[in-house]
Amino acid sequence: MLEIYSAISKYDEIHQGGSTKPWVVTVDTGNSIEEYIVKLFNFKDEQQYHPTNKEFYAYTLAREFDLSVPEFALIYFDEDFIETLDEKDKQKVFEIGRKYFFGCKLIFPSMDYSAALSKKHLES
Repeated sequence: MLEIYSAISKYDEIHQGGSTKPWVVTVDTGNSIEEYIVKLFNFKDEQQYHPTNKEFYAYTLAREFDLSVPEFALIYFDEDFIETLDEKDKQKVFEIGRKYFFGCKLIFPSMDYSAALSKKHLES
């Protein structure tokens, strides 16, 4: 079952790599407060490519193959959360036109992806 958690606050924005510029968001899981990485795909991409669905399918398949993946959920941006955002971020959420986003639990420390990291360094 796909969990749905409410966002509490935006902690950071990831500026390296990717076009979505994911946010680090603090969420209420019902049992604890956790940090999740949330991807904010724009309206056009959602309509044409369904990236949120693809994220869900990829994580579900990874689990079926016993691959190590972080916990994932839909993250709900309610009005109280949106009010905590600066004007630029509020505008971004408004332009996207929805309030549910795919997120996965932040794992720290983690290895950052680097194009300079060659395949031979990963083989063991």
